[in-house]
Amino acid sequence: GEITYSITGGNIGNKFSIDLHTGELSARPLDRETQARYQLVITAQDRGSPNPLSGSCNITVTVEDQNDNDPRFSKLRYTATVPEDIEVGSAVLTVKASDADLGINAKIVYSLANESHWLFHIDNRTGIITTAGLFDRERQSVYEFQVVATDGGRYDARSQKVPVQITIGDVNDNKPVFSHYPFTAEIPAYTQPGHEILHITAVDNDEGTNADIVFSFLNEPPSNKFRINPNSGSVTAAASLAMESGKLFHLEVLATDKGNPPQSATGLIEIKVGESSENNQVLRFQNSTYVSHLAENSPVEKEVLQVSAVRSDGRRQRISYSLGSGNDDGTFEITASGVVRVRDPRSLDYEASPALRLVVVARAESSNGPTLYGYAQVLVNLIDQNDNTPKFTQQQYSAVVWEGNNKGTFVMQVSATDMDQGANARLLYHIVDGNHDNAFVIEPPFSGLVKTNIVLDREIRDMYRLTVI
Repeated sequence: GEITYSITGGNIGNKFSIDLHTGELSARPLDRETQARYQLVITAQDRGSPNPLSGSCNITVTVEDQNDNDPRFSKLRYTATVPEDIEVGSAVLTVKASDADLGINAKIVYSLANESHWLFHIDNRTGIITTAGLFDRERQSVYEFQVVATDGGRYDARSQKVPVQITIGDVNDNKPVFSHYPFTAEIPAYTQPGHEILHITAVDNDEGTNADIVFSFLNEPPSNKFRINPNSGSVTAAASLAMESGKLFHLEVLATDKGNPPQSATGLIEIKVGESSENNQVLRFQNSTYVSHLAENSPVEKEVLQVSAVRSDGRRQRISYSLGSGNDDGTFEITASGVVRVRDPRSLDYEASPALRLVVVARAESSNGPTLYGYAQVLVNLIDQNDNTPKFTQQQYSAVVWEGNNKGTFVMQVSATDMDQGANARLLYHIVDGNHDNAFVIEPPFSGLVKTNIVLDREIRDMYRLTVI
């Protein structure tokens, strides 16, 4: 009557064993993703003599899923290039992750990490990354952040990160900028044709052909005494200047890039030929350089400062003022009395450009004498205002914490940045919603460190969804 048991079939990988005498079936650790089902054949045999008898039965073992697999992305790194004028809401790329587990354990939710500019958004179900703001390649040409794929494990959610690099392609959105205003030269009247007088330069913050610059004269008279090399910016005499002694030439010059469509800027060349008479007068500003401080986002017609120019001989004459350079965006205007004020505040952004430089031109015309000119630099230093909201490095954070841990146990750290400066950029973190039983605390408030404030009990509450500002 003694019976022995054995496994006679279906024991793939020898994962199962059976007690010879009791028939207790046991298993080594199983992996559902490798083998999800086993069809075992169990044989029972007596010790009858001379012919022992036996019988068999089939046992089906189904391996239930445990959340023991991390999500896995289809690529080790994702890259894309978009033009800097791409519209908000445009698709950039799609990330894809899969999870070898089953059901809720295989459900993937996507989120962004270390994307503190908040210029990108990801659909948490599809993994499609879209633009959420405007770009300027000249300020930042590459953005790097991470996508987090988190599975749906209820108590043991698993996640993986993948790096993403977005390159911003150049668009011809910058005008050339002259290095001086005006370019000046004093030359003798005997200067020969073909002799180089000066060399004008300009730069363009775009790249490639968008940054290649061609120079030309603007409103060039038919009998122009000067010639400009369109590629090098070299200005030479085109004819004899013997009859021009004592004259002052004002030549407008145009710098045009090779973008499509092209961008251009107007500069000025001032050439004095021969020796000036001692009686020749000039316009002089009270200061060669004016400095002012202005709050960013100042309103239209907000006065910045007032400039004033006079003749060098003290004689009273009507003087008109204009802005010569540095005002391509039309941010400022100048009145007839020399008051510089705000015309369009959209470019008064401390974070984009904390200082703005202008050249003010004074001009005095006379019916019986030469036109007089004067120039002054104006430096406008912008004052930071608290006009930027803090931005978290992730759209959502997740963590797992064990019940029963002591009060003060570290849970996670949240982090945000603020583009303002000084006190306007110092941050404090607060939990404002979802903190049942005051279970968590951020301590110290400026650190972003989330800690337990009580001893947690999973049977009372197994999940908290906190809102942090």
